[in-house]
Amino acid sequence: MDESETSGAAKRQVFVRCNGRALRTTVAALTSFFESCGKPTAILNKWGEEPVGGAIYEVALVTFKKNKACEKAIALSGGDLDGRPLVIGLNTKPPARRGVACGSCRVFVGNLAFEADDAAVRAHFASCGSVQFVRFATKTGADGERQAGYAFVIFSDPDGRAAAVDAALALDGTTLCDRAISVAPAVQQPKRNATKGQGRRKSSGQPGGDGGGETKRLRPAAWRHDPKTGLTAPRPKKGAWQRDR
Repeated sequence: MDESETSGAAKRQVFVRCNGRALRTTVAALTSFFESCGKPTAILNKWGEEPVGGAIYEVALVTFKKNKACEKAIALSGGDLDGRPLVIGLNTKPPARRGVACGSCRVFVGNLAFEADDAAVRAHFASCGSVQFVRFATKTGADGERQAGYAFVIFSDPDGRAAAVDAALALDGTTLCDRAISVAPAVQQPKRNATKGQGRRKSSGQPGGDGGGETKRLRPAAWRHDPKTGLTAPRPKKGAWQRDR
């Protein structure tokens, strides 16, 4: 494929997403939505992969055969699909790359239903490998601590590490407790610098800091308060205080 063909193909692909919420749709629903534009030649997820079971969770990449069909599709931006207003635009970027799984052999599971317990998650991922444990994220609110809607599934099979993660990623978009879950590699987060916060405290003018802020000065023991003037000043030499009074 030459450069002109590649450029033309890029102009015939649009992205479909929702503002502030998951897309949560299917290939069949998107095909029906774009029926007036022309039948899409391909509908992929945000990683440029065929959606497992035809379910798309976050972003869809829709390719058309003609540029005019793509223009018609972009004109449908703002329309509703299953009660969700769509954002449609020309896709000029390559598909997003899946994150790199960290060495603990775990995957991230998002859009979890609050009623999804440990047993339900284990059963859903049992076919992928030996599940060591499920770590649910929680948050504290007015009604106490509850699930945050996502978790990490950790597998305990070191020999089949890559196979377990790949099998779990294939469950992206599948249904668990009546909700389409999002499965992605657990990305290793960079470690925070332990001295970074200390540096901020120093620059904010706290005692012992060397920053530009005003430091809190403690009154030395050699100083005393003069009740007559209301001032605190260095203690005068012996005898001078009595002469002043």
